Amino acid sequence: MDLIEKSINLIKGSQLKSGIIIGSHTHWAYKYCFLKDNSFSVYALDIMGDYNVGDKYYDWSSKKIIELEYKIANAIKRYKNNEKLLNSDYLYSIYNDNGIEDEQRSNFQLDGYGVWLWGICQHMKMTNQKKDVYIKSIELVAKYLECFWKSPCFGCWEEKDDRIHTSTLACICGGLQEAHDIIPKNEYNKIAMEIKTYILRNCVIEGRFSKYAFYDDIDSSLLFLALPFHVIELTDDRMIKTVSEIEKALLNDNGLHRYGSDSYFGGGRWINLTCWLAWYYKKVGNTSKLDILINWVENRSNGNGELPEQIIDKVLNYDYIERWKEIYGDIVCPSIWAHAMYIIAKKA
Repeated sequence: MDLIEKSINLIKGSQLKSGIIIGSHTHWAYKYCFLKDNSFSVYALDIMGDYNVGDKYYDWSSKKIIELEYKIANAIKRYKNNEKLLNSDYLYSIYNDNGIEDEQRSNFQLDGYGVWLWGICQHMKMTNQKKDVYIKSIELVAKYLECFWKSPCFGCWEEKDDRIHTSTLACICGGLQEAHDIIPKNEYNKIAMEIKTYILRNCVIEGRFSKYAFYDDIDSSLLFLALPFHVIELTDDRMIKTVSEIEKALLNDNGLHRYGSDSYFGGGRWINLTCWLAWYYKKVGNTSKLDILINWVENRSNGNGELPEQIIDKVLNYDYIERWKEIYGDIVCPSIWAHAMYIIAKKA
């Protein structure tokens, strides 16, 4: 069985009867539904022409979002009344495997809903579906994101809730652009353009993009700007300089770190991000770099053809490896998000 086939089977095997997809069956901390990760898992199968997992996942998640319409309305009302909102007032981005919002695990994190919005629209386009439940949930999520997009929140690594993350803005912008294609509403495009303008004004430092608005840092998640959300063109000079800086600061012997101060399991080289960079080079036509990165990923699968979340043979902060092992045990393997990004890098 080749790694593509193995990846497809692992993603399918991570879906529960309810339609929920979990991050990994093998690790207690990943037996949760992560909206962002799962949307990429569905997209990976969608581009392979396998739509059943996506149908079930978006049926479940759309119904769940509609169930939470009251929460969206209350959050928006309180925000407009200048009331202080607690973490529990926002939509959660992580659910238990039984589909219940997990207050202990989840945070106010907007990127998951931006990616979900992008993902369901991609799925609808590929399958030519316009279910009422999909339309209703898209409208609710778009309304939620329109209200809160400029609010500081946790980023894609579930960190730094006091910052506005450039990658989060990219996810929201990409989601709203796709929503406009499904439900042509001027406000979707208007807000998307406002977000892009905000990024260009506040998230560019020395001719490249920065991890946060108003703060200079580099993070591999800045690749989100180009792929898959197309907020910035792949050939834009600022994007090219950003990719160059990511490689200079974070590419280590063909594997990509998240960011320079990363301490999670020491800050190893992440499979999904290495695939993301390979995807970028595939799209710009640099097949030599694509092949080098993909070969590195393929050589990191274990004897069962499973890809871990990250490789910790070359880390940024060795002192933290044992600390995280005491908390979480071993590195999660297989990582469903890693397998999804491998499919995307090879086949998108």
